[in-house]
This record gives sequence, C-alpha cells and structure tokens, in this order.
Amino acid sequence: MQHSEIRVLKSTDAPAVATLFQKIGWDQSVSYISNFIKWGHLGSFGLFIDNQVVATAITITYANDLAWVGMVTCDPDYQRRGFARRMMETTMHYVEQQGIRTTMLDASDLGYGLYESMGFQPLYKINIWVGAPVFQEPSQWIRRMTRNDLPSVTKIDAQICGLNRQRVMEWAYEDGHAWVYEQDGLITGYLFSRGSGNPSRIGAWFGYSPTAANALLAACGNQAIEANRKMRISAPEPNEAAAEIAQRAGLRLDRHVTRMVYGAPAPGNMEQQYSVASFSTG
Repeated sequence: MQHSEIRVLKSTDAPAVATLFQKIGWDQSVSYISNFIKWGHLGSFGLFIDNQVVATAITITYANDLAWVGMVTCDPDYQRRGFARRMMETTMHYVEQQGIRTTMLDASDLGYGLYESMGFQPLYKINIWVGAPVFQEPSQWIRRMTRNDLPSVTKIDAQICGLNRQRVMEWAYEDGHAWVYEQDGLITGYLFSRGSGNPSRIGAWFGYSPTAANALLAACGNQAIEANRKMRISAPEPNEAAAEIAQRAGLRLDRHVTRMVYGAPAPGNMEQQYSVASFSTG
C-alpha cells in the first residue's frame, strides 16, 4: 500500500507543483507558484505519495481578517481517494489555529460539493469572459501605473475589498502591466493584467464610474490586440456594469466559478469590483 503524508510545501517544491498543475491544465509558472508558496508559508500544503506531490492547497492570510484558500488540486490519477477532503480539513484546521474568523475561496463546479459539505456557503458567481478584444478609442485620462501610484491604488483597493491587499497589489504590478484612470491629479480607477500567457488575464480592476472602468479595459484590450492576444476577465456577478463592458470589448461568457465563504460575513463590496485579482488571492 502506498504511504501518503501531508506536509508544508517549500519553495523547492514549486517545480513539482508546476508539473502537477500542467497535468490538470493549469499554466502557472514555477516562479508564480513559488511566490504563492512563500505567501502561504505554514499554510501551504502538499499531499505526497512516495515523495511525489499529488494534491495541494495554499492558504493566504490577510492579517486576522481573512484566510483565502486557493490552488486546491488533485492529480487525476489519484482522485476519488478523499485526498481533496484531507487537504481541506488540514487547511481549515490551520485557519482555526490562526484565529481567523472568515475563510473564502472560489469553487469550480467540480469542487463545489466538497466545499458545501464542509460548511461553505455560496455568495455569488464569478463569471469568466474570454475573447479577442475589439479596438476602442483611447481615453486621455488613462496612463501607465508607476510604483509611486501603488500607495493610492492600495488605499482605494482596501476601501473596496474591506481589507489591505498591499502584497497583492505589489505582486500584480511586478508581474505584468497596469494602468490608472486619473483626472485632475486624482486616481479614480486602476487595472492590472498578467504579463505573460494568452489570453491576457485581467486581475484587479476597479473604476469609480463605468466610464473609467471601460477606459481602463480599452487600454488593456488595445495592448492585447497589438500583441495578438486574447483577453480574459473574472467578473463578479453583482457588478452588472462589468458584464456590459466585457461584451462591449468583444468578449463572451465562457464559464463561472462560485465564490464561497465560511464563518463570519465576507468583507468588501463586490458591486464595485469589476474583476477579481486571481482565484488564488481573491
């Protein structure tokens, strides 16, 4: 009988985790995975059989406000053995030890039943829009984000999300491309996109008005056109304007995941968020 054990992941496990992710169709790079393992620290778990990682779950904490569970996977060759449940039980025990009252995740249709059986409650859908963007006239109020903009962007993001995500904002800035919508010296919107891959994945995207949000997406879409790349948005269903803007950009609804919560009420106002940062960070 094969022996299995769950242990804390290390950065040196990132290549093996990347191989597992490739097996299930995920395209995260080794450096991307290594970064999340570091963020999760003692909340980054892998299930190993004969020193081969066959399941993962990584928990990122935002102070004592929220635990976010992401990268919950299981090798197809090892499914139906209860490994995913074991990973989640380990994760939830870790969260409980940290004294965190709210835990959230984005559930695929495949994982929804497991999370529901563990007490997670559905909140709303995250709709994934994909397609080749159409050209839109650039706005005079759009410019590239600079590092000096990050404090202002992080402050706005904290007001919308209900918690400080400085680490996420800095990572998104370093990882790809970013724009701000600025009028009279005041930033009223921002958008991040991943720096590699096709389609270009939109991360955190916010605008105080649909006009600002549309202009930001247009700037990203025009860049995607120049690079001959498609575009992908993960838009919260409560933000109806996000769906309208995505369609105007030439995208189509592809699928959805379900955002779920365990414990205390979820922070933030999703009616104002146009796209989530990622399924791994919320």
